Amino acid sequence: MGIVERSADFLLLQFERRDLGLWPVAVLLYDAEAERLHIKVRDDLEEIGAEDAELLRLLLTQFASESDSGKELLERLEKTLSNSLRISDRTQISIDDVDGALDRLSSENFV
Repeated sequence: MGIVERSADFLLLQFERRDLGLWPVAVLLYDAEAERLHIKVRDDLEEIGAEDAELLRLLLTQFASESDSGKELLERLEKTLSNSLRISDRTQISIDDVDGALDRLSSENFV
């Protein structure tokens, strides 16, 4: 049996850093077939400062705990995030493995 690819939406959650502009803090992958939002957070959040990093961790933990209702959560994020915390437009990609796609996308975007 071969690898089965399916469509997913890729988005970046970005934080506005005073010194560097928009900085990607999480990769989001929405699997419409499973109606699930998968989130991978970068490991080095401390680079933005302890206070901002703690706030982001709390928000991202909340997002991850709500990710079973992926469609509704993603739509809410797209409608409400602005200013310091932003979400990119959706980019449709083909995936065969969610974890592998998250790893690849994070390595490409968390530079």
